[in-house]
Amino acid sequence: MAARVVAPQLEADGSLRIDLGISKQERMLPAWQAEYGLEVPPAAEFDYDQAVARLKKCCYSNGYIHSPENAGIPVSMTREEAWFWLQAMCGGSFQPDKMAGKKSWKAPTHSQVMELLNSGIDSSDHSSPSMRSVLSDSWYPELVAAVTTLLSPEQVVDFIRANCVAFEHSALSQYNAGFGQFLAGCCMHLTPYLSREKCQELVKPFMQALRKDPDLTSVDGITALAAVAVFGSTGIVTGTLRQTKAKIMPYCHWLFARVESLAVYEELLQLREPRFEGLYSARLVLAASGVSRLDHFRACLTGLKPDQQRVMKTLRRVLHPGMAPLMLELRSKHKEAAAWLRENVVHAAVGLASHAAGADEHTHAAKSFWQELWQSQPETARQALEWVADASRPVLEKLGASTHSSREQQASTLPEELAEVFSSLKSRPGPSWLAVGALPPITVRGVPLTQGQVKGLIHGWKSSKDGNPPRWSPLIVAWADAESLHRFARHLFEQWQKEGCPAADAWVLMAACVWGSEEFHLRLSRFLVYRPLDSPWPHTRACAGVRALATAATPVAISQLHRLAHATHESMQRTEARKMLEQAAESRGVSLEHLADAHVPTAGFNRAGRRIFETGGLSLEARLNDRLELRFPLPDGTEGRRLPPRARTLDPAEHLRLSAACRHARRLLRDTWEVQVLRTRQAIAQDYQRPVEHFERHILQHPLLARLAQLLVWQSMPSEGSPVAFRPAEDGSLIDVQHREITLPPGSTVRLASPASLSPEEVRGWIEHLADHQIIQPVKQFAALACLPLPAELDKVKVNRFTGAETTIGQLKAAFAQEQWSHDKPQEDGGYTRHFRAFPGGKLYACVRHSRVWLQEENWRKENLDERPAEIEDVWFIPDQIPKKEWRNSKHYLAIRDVPPAIFSEVFSLLHRMTGVPVPESSS
Repeated sequence: MAARVVAPQLEADGSLRIDLGISKQERMLPAWQAEYGLEVPPAAEFDYDQAVARLKKCCYSNGYIHSPENAGIPVSMTREEAWFWLQAMCGGSFQPDKMAGKKSWKAPTHSQVMELLNSGIDSSDHSSPSMRSVLSDSWYPELVAAVTTLLSPEQVVDFIRANCVAFEHSALSQYNAGFGQFLAGCCMHLTPYLSREKCQELVKPFMQALRKDPDLTSVDGITALAAVAVFGSTGIVTGTLRQTKAKIMPYCHWLFARVESLAVYEELLQLREPRFEGLYSARLVLAASGVSRLDHFRACLTGLKPDQQRVMKTLRRVLHPGMAPLMLELRSKHKEAAAWLRENVVHAAVGLASHAAGADEHTHAAKSFWQELWQSQPETARQALEWVADASRPVLEKLGASTHSSREQQASTLPEELAEVFSSLKSRPGPSWLAVGALPPITVRGVPLTQGQVKGLIHGWKSSKDGNPPRWSPLIVAWADAESLHRFARHLFEQWQKEGCPAADAWVLMAACVWGSEEFHLRLSRFLVYRPLDSPWPHTRACAGVRALATAATPVAISQLHRLAHATHESMQRTEARKMLEQAAESRGVSLEHLADAHVPTAGFNRAGRRIFETGGLSLEARLNDRLELRFPLPDGTEGRRLPPRARTLDPAEHLRLSAACRHARRLLRDTWEVQVLRTRQAIAQDYQRPVEHFERHILQHPLLARLAQLLVWQSMPSEGSPVAFRPAEDGSLIDVQHREITLPPGSTVRLASPASLSPEEVRGWIEHLADHQIIQPVKQFAALACLPLPAELDKVKVNRFTGAETTIGQLKAAFAQEQWSHDKPQEDGGYTRHFRAFPGGKLYACVRHSRVWLQEENWRKENLDERPAEIEDVWFIPDQIPKKEWRNSKHYLAIRDVPPAIFSEVFSLLHRMTGVPVPESSS
């Protein structure tokens, strides 16, 4: 880069021919490049045919120029290309016959440029397109770029003084709305090289024009205000924008950036919606505000999506380093922002240097960017380091040194099979939002993987088919250090979540779940709860997370799938969770309940309900109470929830780790308790029966389920003989209602007892037994009365006890929804007449036919649904192997005597509560 020449100040006499002392290269520098000292982007060689093709994209069929976004005018261009575009813009239309041919094209002289500009400005033929109409279509940024390429700064001064009164002409004011912004752009091109005194001198004629139109009712006043703002009179800009009652033209909203008071700036934003109408507006905002007013750009990105895209296309061409924080913030939402960071690495690095070395809201992302830059482009990082401030340089050098030293990899340490995996992976750039350098390392045998290897893993996940894990993923799990892999997965998910959860990168859910710990699986299940306002794709994201949990298949993941399948209100997520559970059970050849019993987390506790927390040379024993709550024994013989006093002797860092481990254990225990209580309610209603061997292995020997089982009453179903009710005691024995120890016969099954499976005397006996032992059950096992078939109903296939008994539509819908019943397909008007519920334990469905209700509380029906009557008509049961299209055929219905009593009682107890009809005494 050429050495920068310091521009001497202009003399007070305002001589137009004074040498400003600007080098030839610096004449191409916008204000920000002169300020930062960055290299000028090299101008590509002019291609006449390509320029003609780009110009045609900007024209209507009649040749009239429009759509400046399609011109693609570069930031730096040769004088030949600038002359091409200046001729086109001053003519206002595409006229190849009036342009020189390709062979004779050459750079113009100064007199030719001035003649063309004056003819375009002074043209009196308003019926044909001209530079005025081009400027009114927001072409002034392109015109400024062409003019400042062809004219030196001294010649720009001449042009400004010769035309500063042009906007006083009524014809020009009427037809040339963009001239003021164009003139302000020319002024802005000079400000890096002019003294404050010279700026004040040049602003005088514009101040006089502003005094004639202080309310900004014409283009004259707006043009004058633009020039006044450029030359530094910010107080006048603030006062004028606040006091004027006129509607400021959109292309002058960049003036807001010259408001020095943040309170006044926010006040103006509330009064007038900011917009951008061209590339140079964005450049003027940055140059006029000294550093950068990113709030103004951010406010301009709050409109409709097409408007946001237009603004981002404009901002992408602004190579100001001050744009870097905003582009880093928006990279996951706008591909233009990601492209800006990718194509302008040096400018981004310079703009983010102060943030990476400081402590603000951009610090984390800025450090991540610099870490990634040190890894992927070390030479570019060193080049950018030459231009950063002295205060930031030591921090970034240290960051670079630590990054390189922490990522060195010895190929010989990798296992042979892993080395083959990495040799087959392609190291490709990851998503725009992902800062690979900020991710914690994955270590194999204590040595971290290189950045290229990590990028290969990420590319493999991103390109995996059908969202399934890559075939090499188990090898990474087997050989990588578990703690480093869990930490990597957690930070990968956090970056994705912080960037707004881009839908195109939903593979992150699968990668983080497969490589993450059980603690992360518990966290992920909470994240997947249906929140339509927090996610632009809530259904798809929730289903993708459900599939990720099913792939991980850890005890916590399976437990959370069961909760999502039965306790969530989002239908797509609930259906997907049930589907994943069914597939997992089918692949293992077991039932759903068997799968859920075999995958219950232990939270680190042994069969005696004890767990040892070891940290800092200190061992602390934790115990469980009857409700699976974590307790610590105290010196006085009691138990407390808090850590014992001797934990205070630990180092602060060790104490924090111990507290985090206890907090996770409590969270996991609480969640396991909730899920198992939910399963207990379902098992009672479904009359689910477990084989005795399964019951002893997965219930009685499990550290958590064994304590829950002690609070419940069970029933043994031998192959021969009568059922026997029992309860597991605290010492591990099984006792009946009379406290006699029993044994479970081989080949029998075990189920949870219910009022329908016990006699009234047995129910009363067990209630007294539980009261004597001061047992508070997690579910009210004997609270409801048994509701059994009447003798006259045993041989029927349809039952209706509720003829003439009415409820309301609101109560009927609420009761069925609370117990997770489903309704049949609605008719065209949204009405339906059937509800059904699956009972897998009994291998049947229960169906209820009722009077017509509707899918929603529709406003066009004047009646209140809570007051409209509804009636239960018929109840029947059908085997689950019968297809739904045959459900109306009564020959498939089960006789009531073939329905398990617990299921019959569950269905009819709900209907009795819904209608208020008392349970018949002979049915109790």
